[in-house]
Amino acid sequence: MKQRMVQRISNGEMIDLAKLNRKKLKRLHYEEEKCIAKKICTLSPFSKDRDEYLKKMYDFAYAVMPWYQSSKKQSYGANANSIGIVCDFLRADKTQKVIYEAGVGIGFSCRHFVEIPNTQVKGCDVVMSKEIKLLMEQYQNLSVDEDTLYNSLKKMDDGSIDYFYADNVIEHLLPDEFPEILHLISRKMKRNGMLFLIIPNWLDGPHDVSKYFLNRGSKAEGSHFMEMSYRETLDKFKKENIKPEYFTYKHQGKIKYLKDRLGILNKIKVEVESILSFVLNKTDCGKNWIYKMGMTYYILVQK
Repeated sequence: MKQRMVQRISNGEMIDLAKLNRKKLKRLHYEEEKCIAKKICTLSPFSKDRDEYLKKMYDFAYAVMPWYQSSKKQSYGANANSIGIVCDFLRADKTQKVIYEAGVGIGFSCRHFVEIPNTQVKGCDVVMSKEIKLLMEQYQNLSVDEDTLYNSLKKMDDGSIDYFYADNVIEHLLPDEFPEILHLISRKMKRNGMLFLIIPNWLDGPHDVSKYFLNRGSKAEGSHFMEMSYRETLDKFKKENIKPEYFTYKHQGKIKYLKDRLGILNKIKVEVESILSFVLNKTDCGKNWIYKMGMTYYILVQK
């Protein structure tokens, strides 16, 4: 059942969501998320105050979004295709393994992972959904923290994660926290462990709620603190010796991948992205090629 009454974080006003049309609901979401995002950026990295405001922001978003989005869009980024690729690798690996999901949401991905033999599923989310709580009651091989990615990963043993999955999550991290979080991810990964990431490309953004109010190519003003280009993302992960060994692309609406051990195909992709950046604001052609060239989907390996 949808939550009807919400309180604005900015001024404490109580709002009856049922009385607002879709346009006003989007505007409310945008104004509040923008306000909270600004506040979060002024708070100390990894502080309790920042964690509390992050939770307030997502609580507010999860209350408002169902009123203007269809139920199909409430997976918050998860889709069967991206999950299916991860499952292919998990099924091919017959050993005991651990997959960690950052931002489990309402469990679209976890429901698939827990069914695969010899798989321990761990993860986190700032807001623990009722769906995840029920799923943990059903599956002993599922453990989820109601916490930030940083705090949750600190509890993990070094070199204990075989697979890391983050679908539309990395862009929600704070720039002043990201280097330390990335170093932590690297520490917790096993050597040759695999990372599967879906990160919206800022070149055709913004992709958070500010997309309804800002022009293409504008900096996101809501919960997406770190929308990056494909090049920027690879450069940051390479600093922790996490490198692309697969080339991703889209064919007939589905994500595909090829082995790219030498990284040649990914170098070509980076160069193509540089060219596209000049035409994105003038035509939809560039936007289409961002998806065709898989510039939002990453399969990386911890070296």
